[in-house]
Amino acid sequence: MIRLKNLLLEITLSTDNEFRQNVKSWEGSGPVDAAGNHFAYDDAYPKVPAKPGVQPRGTLTIGYGTTAAVLPTLRPGMKINHAAAESLLTKGIVKHEIKARGLVKKYDSYPKYLRAAILNAIYRGDLDPVTIKTINAGQWDSVATRYLQHPNFTNPGKYRGVVARMQIIS
Repeated sequence: MIRLKNLLLEITLSTDNEFRQNVKSWEGSGPVDAAGNHFAYDDAYPKVPAKPGVQPRGTLTIGYGTTAAVLPTLRPGMKINHAAAESLLTKGIVKHEIKARGLVKKYDSYPKYLRAAILNAIYRGDLDPVTIKTINAGQWDSVATRYLQHPNFTNPGKYRGVVARMQIIS
């Protein structure tokens, strides 16, 4: 069991500093106080701490893109320290990798840049069934075409962060 755990830790992007820094740059940190504490924020207004009792217009987030999917106790007005934000980032990446392993048969056998692109698509929420089928069939030219035809990449509008994260990966 320990050997399997060590093998999985070697494969995971949750401990890869470059990937972690990329996720942090994509997601941002939201509002942070002088002591480095992260406040819960509405991603529709990422620079302002979310106030208790106020329903978010977007998605309630804390740290580096952590939502209630990773932190079920997340509430407006919540504050966490830097170590907790880092820990939640790890938990979020691991959760996305578990999802990737369930969708993409050979996920762990792919090089880092492909695993990062797959996780990027999962973070964006657009790893659709056609793309998954294309990846699993090894039709990489089609996968690349679909990846770069993402609507927020071709016509970013307010989603310029999607372009930045896709350019890092592609």
